[in-house]
Amino acid sequence: MNKDAIVRGFIKAAVEAGFSEKQARDTMNIAHQQLMAQNDKRQLSPAELQQIEQAKGKLLPKLFASYKDPVTAKMFSPALPTGLGALLGGVPGALAGSALTDGSGMGMGLGALLGGGLGGALGYFNQKANNEDLEEQMTRLPAGATLRDYYADPLYQHQQSVAREAGDRAMTNILLSKALRG
Repeated sequence: MNKDAIVRGFIKAAVEAGFSEKQARDTMNIAHQQLMAQNDKRQLSPAELQQIEQAKGKLLPKLFASYKDPVTAKMFSPALPTGLGALLGGVPGALAGSALTDGSGMGMGLGALLGGGLGGALGYFNQKANNEDLEEQMTRLPAGATLRDYYADPLYQHQQSVAREAGDRAMTNILLSKALRG
């Protein structure tokens, strides 16, 4: 089903319900506007591409970014998340490997290797995806966009809203389960 068929069906149903065609079209535009891109997708300029590559080479993002900073201030290399993920995965992996093999060094090493590898891979791919998301978002923002423009984008706001709602639901579930237990 294409977009035009959906629009025609919506307008037809609204007119049958007693609305004018103009009211139906206005309602249709409002209902879909919140998640629509504000700008058409564009090609990034050579200067923006260079800025992206420089940002991806930094060990850390800008720690105290302001609204005036470019969107690339949030980008950084996946090296640190990979290393931290490997460390945080390797230690529990080594402990689990040791516990499962009666303290053998081989089990500890294998557990550290598996846990560290998994933690490192998760850290790397998560940061790589974040950088790619920011780069994609830059193609939907005007040239020279700042973090203020990025935070004002409806898609970013929707993602934040979904994350907050998930956190709220999780907290509600925790509080309810504690209350039911007494």
